[in-house]
Amino acid sequence: MEYRFGSFRLNGDLFFNHVPIRLEPKALRLLAVLVERHGDVVSKEELRRTIWPGQLVTEENSIEVLVFKVRKALKEHSGDEKTTYIETKHTRGYRFVVPVQVVNGPEGRTGAADVLDRDEGNSSVSSPRELLETPESAPEPPKSKKRRWPPWLVIGIVGGVLVVVVLSVVLARRDQEIRPIPAPRRVTAGRFTWRVTAEGRAPHAIDVPEVVDRLAVTPDGSKLLGAAYLGHRIWVFDVASREVKWVDAGMKVGAIEVAPDGRSFWVASAQDGLVEVRLPGLEVGPAAPTGGGTYHIAISPDSRQIYLAMMHLGVKRYDVGAKQLVTVTEQPSPHFVDVSPSGEQLAISYQNGGPKGREGHDSVGVMDTRTGATLQVFSGPPMVGGGIRYSPDGEELWVDGWDACRTAKYDHEGCPAVPAWFWQVFRLKEGWVKTVSLPEHSGSVPIFLSRTEVAAVGHSVVVVDAIKGTFREQMRGMMAGWAAVSADRSQFYVAGPDPRTKKPVVMKLEREPEECAVNESALVHFLPFDGAEVDWVAYGRVSGRENWEYAPGVVGQALKFDGESRPELHSSAAVQFPDIDSTLVMYLKPEKSGPMAVLEKPKVNKSARWAIGLNREMKLTLGLESAEGKTFELEADRSLAVGSWNHIAVVRSGDAFHIYVNGAAAGTKAVPGLQMRDFARPMAFGWSKRQTGRYVGLVDELAMWGRALADREIARLVSKRAEGNCKP
Repeated sequence: MEYRFGSFRLNGDLFFNHVPIRLEPKALRLLAVLVERHGDVVSKEELRRTIWPGQLVTEENSIEVLVFKVRKALKEHSGDEKTTYIETKHTRGYRFVVPVQVVNGPEGRTGAADVLDRDEGNSSVSSPRELLETPESAPEPPKSKKRRWPPWLVIGIVGGVLVVVVLSVVLARRDQEIRPIPAPRRVTAGRFTWRVTAEGRAPHAIDVPEVVDRLAVTPDGSKLLGAAYLGHRIWVFDVASREVKWVDAGMKVGAIEVAPDGRSFWVASAQDGLVEVRLPGLEVGPAAPTGGGTYHIAISPDSRQIYLAMMHLGVKRYDVGAKQLVTVTEQPSPHFVDVSPSGEQLAISYQNGGPKGREGHDSVGVMDTRTGATLQVFSGPPMVGGGIRYSPDGEELWVDGWDACRTAKYDHEGCPAVPAWFWQVFRLKEGWVKTVSLPEHSGSVPIFLSRTEVAAVGHSVVVVDAIKGTFREQMRGMMAGWAAVSADRSQFYVAGPDPRTKKPVVMKLEREPEECAVNESALVHFLPFDGAEVDWVAYGRVSGRENWEYAPGVVGQALKFDGESRPELHSSAAVQFPDIDSTLVMYLKPEKSGPMAVLEKPKVNKSARWAIGLNREMKLTLGLESAEGKTFELEADRSLAVGSWNHIAVVRSGDAFHIYVNGAAAGTKAVPGLQMRDFARPMAFGWSKRQTGRYVGLVDELAMWGRALADREIARLVSKRAEGNCKP
C-alpha cells in the first residue's frame, strides 16, 4: 500500500519528488499511523502504544517531539510554510488533515488510485476495514459439499502457517527498529567549485576571442560553441586540442543550440533565417527563411524539430526532415522555449502578458507537441518572460522571474522581497508554484546540473538544492552572462569577463568525483561552507550574520570568523554530538593564538554542557559537564598550527572520548555513564557564554555522524584530500 499527499509518497519510506527523506524510524512510524488514518483523530496514548509497543515511555513530551520532527521535515522539503499537515486536537490527539491518495498494489505500481478526503465527505474508495466487511444485503454464497482433509495435512498446514506468522512478526519488529534510512546519491561529493575556489587554486579560464552572449556545448563535452548576440561568427573551441575554429553563419546571431544527437548545431538569426552547421566538419547548410528574427530556440530530444521563439511572430517549428516551417502559436511575445525530456510538451515563457497574464505577472504556456493543444497556462505569480527549463523528470517547470520584483513599473504583488532575484517553480500535475530566492544579481535561465541541483549565473555562480531551495555553492566575483552544461552533467561552462583582467573568458568547472565523498553511513550533517552556510544532509545551518564572509578553504571555500559576531549552529538531526557513539570533524585555520572557543552546547538550567576549544598552547580541548554538575576535560597531546590548516576530530565511542589531530590519535578519556542528550538548543559556534576568547580564523568541511568513526576512517578523511583525484 502506498499513500500520496502533495509531492510526498509514503510506502514504508518517505519520498518527496522521488527523493528519499531522512526521518528517524519512530517519527516515520508516527507519520505512517496518522496518514493511514487520515481524517481521524489519533490519541497520544494510542500513538505511544503503536510506536513503543510493550514499553513504558516516561517522557511526557515524547509524542510532541516526534510530531515536531515530522512537521519540520514536511514543511522544509515542500517549502510550504502555510499548509498544515498535522492538526493538534488538544486533550484528544493529532489528525492528518491534507487529502491523501491511496494506491493499491505492490509498491504502489499497480491498481487504481483514488483521492480520499474524509473531511469533505467525498471518499471515492472504501477503507481496508470496509473492504473486509460483508454488507448485510449481500447474497449468500452457494453452499458446497464440505471436503475432509487428512489430519496429517491439516497439522502440517497449521504448523507451517504458525512458523510463517512467528517469523513475520520477528522480522517485522526487527525491520522497524534497524531498517536503514534510504539516502540519495553521494551527497557529500559532486561540487563544481571545489577546486577553483580552494586555497592556492584559480579558475580554469579559456581565453575566447570576443564577448560571449550565447554559449553551448556538444553532448560529449568535446566542443564548446560561443557567439556574441547580433554577431556574424560562431567560434568552436576543441576542449582536447584547445584549437579555435570560426564559422560564418552569414547572419546576425540570435540563438545557437546543439542538437541532442551531437551531429550538428543550429544558428537562428536575430533578423531572418535558420542554419544548420554539421559536426565535426563545420559544414554550413543553406539558410531556411523564418520570416523574422528569433530570440531563443529549443530542439526536441530526437533532434528532428526546432522550436523558435520569435517574439511578435509567435512560436514556429522547423521540421528537419521535411525542411518545413509551421506556426505553433501566433500568441505574441514568446521570449524563451523549452521541450520536455519526453519531447511531448513545449513550454513557452511569454512577455507582455501572454495568455491570461498581465503586466509584471506574465504567463507560461504548456502545449502538446503532437496535437498543438494547450495543456496548461500558469499566470499570477510575478514573472516577466524569463528563461525557462524543464526539470530532468519533466514534472516541474523552472522560470526565471527576471525583473518582476525590481522594476518600479510593476506592482510587486507576490514578491518575496523588493528588490529580489528569484525563480518560480511550477509543478505540472499538482498545479502549485513555489518561489526559490537567489542572491543579488543572479537571475538566469535555470541550468540543471543533476536531478537535485540547479545553477544560476550573474554576479555570482550559484548552485541551488532543487528540493530544499537552499544554496549549495556560491562563487562570487564573476559577472557571468551565459552558461552551458555537458549532457553527462560533468562539465559546466560559464562565460563572462575575467575578474582580474576583464578580458572575455569561459570558465570551466568540473564536477568533484564521487570517490571524494566521505563515508555517508549514519552521516547526519555536512556543511562544506562553499559560499553558503547551510547543511547538505539534514537541515542544519549557521545563523548570526546576514552577510557571511568566505575565503579559500581546503576544499572549495571556508567560513570566516572575525571574532565579533555570535554565530549559532542549528541542528534538526535525531543524533547529535556527543550522544552515544557520535563523531564531529572539521578543518580549522586559526589566525591567532588561544584561548578560543570553537563549538559549545551551552548549559541551561539542569542540562548537560560540552565545549570544544583551543587553550593558550593551541591544544584542542573537550570539556564535558553533566546535568548534575560534574566536569571532565580532555586535552590533545599536540598543538595546532596558527595560520595553517588543521584537521580535528572528536569521537565518542561508548563511555570513551577521543581526540584526533590531522588524522592521528591525540588523546583519550573514559567517562562512564555520562548522559549528554539534548536537542532543544543550538550550539554556540566560535564563542562561549563563559567568556572564553572568540574564534578568529577559518572553518571548513564540518561533518557529524551518528556513530563512532574508526581510526582508519578519520585518517582517510585527511589523506584523501592530500593526494590523488580528491586533492583540490
